[in-house]
Amino acid sequence: MNKAHEGHPGIIRAKIKLREMYWWPSIARDIEEMIGHCQGCQDSAKSNPQSRMPTDPLWLPKAPWEKIVIDVIAPFAMAPYQNRFAIIVIDYLSSFPIVELCPNHTAEKMMEFLTKLFARY
Repeated sequence: MNKAHEGHPGIIRAKIKLREMYWWPSIARDIEEMIGHCQGCQDSAKSNPQSRMPTDPLWLPKAPWEKIVIDVIAPFAMAPYQNRFAIIVIDYLSSFPIVELCPNHTAEKMMEFLTKLFARY
């Protein structure tokens, strides 16, 4: 257990490291107890309380299309009509996806697609 805790990686990483080599019924509890008594880990946790706080609060939109996610998937080797790329837009609130297949993903193509999309919705 001391070898898995070397470098003070934290409870989760120590469990993963130890479970790669060993198993016994109370392995999780034993690791948690050992790390709970580790002075180095306790000092580190006290000196850095912000490490446990989320960096960004979750912001949920109040209406559809208030927040969207845009991604490009590429390239598709055997796509029809030379459309090797897919532009994907997902509405954050409803998870509604919209996909456009295209031969390239230049800034001009993205603007053309988004202009049509926003005009439609």
